[in-house]
Amino acid sequence: MDGRAERPATWILVAALVLVQGCRGSTYPARLATGDQVRLARPIKGNDLVVTKGVERARVRLVGVYAFDPAANQGRELNAWAAAALEAVGGELGDRWLGVELIRAELDPRGRHLGFLSAGDTDVGLWLIERGLGAVYTEYPFAREERYLAVEREARAAGRGLWQSAAARTR
Repeated sequence: MDGRAERPATWILVAALVLVQGCRGSTYPARLATGDQVRLARPIKGNDLVVTKGVERARVRLVGVYAFDPAANQGRELNAWAAAALEAVGGELGDRWLGVELIRAELDPRGRHLGFLSAGDTDVGLWLIERGLGAVYTEYPFAREERYLAVEREARAAGRGLWQSAAARTR
């Protein structure tokens, strides 16, 4: 045998090892608790943030906020608003301390902490909704839902941010 039959199996093994190493490298080992102070490392989406606690990172999913994914093919308008949310979060929160308030101690199935972040007295999720950079996510009821919905109604009525887009208004 000349070894050609073994090559596909070898490449599959190498690809699997690279994938496993890549996944292992993307975990976020920091464990957060209510009251922790963290800094923004990078936004993944407007409502899905990587934060730094000490030297470790953690992922936080802002409860009650839906932000469009800049990596998804949602159409030019919605992708532009998704990118605007990333830019706003990075620009506004990049060098500020953020307070953590978790709704539960366990991580979600994607390894994220579920909760709220605040920059001083500013609720980050509410700030996104107020500017039209996110919408209220009501699939799972949450304590701040009525306030978030009131602010979203104001943003919609004023045509702020993504509410300028017909595509967003129909979702």
